[in-house]
Amino acid sequence: MAEIPPVVYDIAQPTPISLKELSAIAVSLEICRNRMNGTKERFDPLCLVFILSKTVLPDLPSAIYDFIDVYVGRFGFSACTWLSNHENSVLKVFDDFIVDYNGTIDFVRTAKRMMRCDGLGDAEKFTIACTYFFEDDIRRIWPSVCESFDLNSIDFDDCPQLYYWICCLRNETNKIPNRGNRSVDEVMLDHHMVENRASLEYFWNRVSVENQMRKIIDLCKRDTKLAVTFVLSKLNDQQLDEFANTNGDLLILELLKIRNPNNWLVLPAWWYIRDRMNESTLKKLVVNMLELETVEYPGFMVPKICYSLEIFNSIPPNLKPTIVKDVLSNTRFFERMFGYIFIRFVGSLLNIISCGTFEQRSAFWRNCWVHLIKGTRSKDLGQIMKLCFKNEEEIAQFKDTVLAESENVRLLCSDLLSLGKFDELNDLVDFCWREVRTAKNFKQQLLRSFFADENNHIISRISIFGLEPFRVFINTVVDNVDELNDFQNRLTLYKYKKP
Repeated sequence: MAEIPPVVYDIAQPTPISLKELSAIAVSLEICRNRMNGTKERFDPLCLVFILSKTVLPDLPSAIYDFIDVYVGRFGFSACTWLSNHENSVLKVFDDFIVDYNGTIDFVRTAKRMMRCDGLGDAEKFTIACTYFFEDDIRRIWPSVCESFDLNSIDFDDCPQLYYWICCLRNETNKIPNRGNRSVDEVMLDHHMVENRASLEYFWNRVSVENQMRKIIDLCKRDTKLAVTFVLSKLNDQQLDEFANTNGDLLILELLKIRNPNNWLVLPAWWYIRDRMNESTLKKLVVNMLELETVEYPGFMVPKICYSLEIFNSIPPNLKPTIVKDVLSNTRFFERMFGYIFIRFVGSLLNIISCGTFEQRSAFWRNCWVHLIKGTRSKDLGQIMKLCFKNEEEIAQFKDTVLAESENVRLLCSDLLSLGKFDELNDLVDFCWREVRTAKNFKQQLLRSFFADENNHIISRISIFGLEPFRVFINTVVDNVDELNDFQNRLTLYKYKKP
């Protein structure tokens, strides 16, 4: 059956949201407004993330609790940006926010509502109108406030929109700071590459195509949300093709790196540019996603792996085989990224291996197993081996004739002991030596080697990983009572040994 891609209604809204999500957004907004409560103190939106909605509104259906936590977090992050454009004191007279379909503040629509707020004076409304480029309101209010604003008291970098409009209304655009030979429109666009869609709309079409492409590349690293929700939709087909094949992989990777609620944009952005990306760019993206897994701590990787898997699985079928072949044969990459001790996820790697031919999988294991064992959990190594060998008998033979005899494995075990990584050491030894007695004998050999060398650098590390974990490891490994007592006594001496 032919693949049916999801319907993309809008780059920032891939599918209509559910009724449960709409309900959660409404509840989240109410929670957040109660939390803000017109406070005069500096409001910390990040605190919203830790609100326990169950205690605030205990009668809510349990089905929307998780959604509420997500949308409370999203509102908190968007509130950071909103407050950066408005004095905190505005909360005393206004907290009537309009929230978008994704749970964040809709800045423009909220600003329009602020323009109708009786608690705000003309000067404040003029500043709001300038910030969001409400041109009719700007010209209507200006006569009543023109004497109230002095360019000498306004910092252009802090309030570029306000500064710009005052200069325009006074025919003094020459006063707009310009550090290069650029047009006013280019200068202003540089100051509007922030989450202010109204001002972006105003200047985007006034600059050259070359400048537009330069801006989106800059945004990929600086403000990925804006790059996805605004700029991508502004590019014509030719520009979009060019961007997808020069920086499309960079955009997706930067979205995957995000640790805040904006990472929901990963899949909409992917589906928007996927079919425009060529094989070379897609391969770079796959390699970069693998690299991301090898350098991130496991706790941060779970949601990212879900995105990575969906991205990889939806690569066009005609391109995937070549990409899989190239990635699995990239021995230098695995030597560079897996050749050090670091506990990592390998979810994407397992997915890629499963898509290769048996010959490709076998060659991958032969070329890369030495690198994979460093930091790859034993249960993951077991899964990889099942994909790369014909049967359990071949796996057992490889363990007995290669892993158990490998100097690389022995050195790695010694390193794990010296680092105090006793759980990882136990898992690796038990994985490589299938017989329980043989595995325990090897651990005893490691201990004897350690105690035989009084200059062993592990002595200086005992205080780092703790004496007690080492003592527990000795107790689980050594059976001989006399040898156990000897190890314990010498360990006690090491504890009090002066450097």
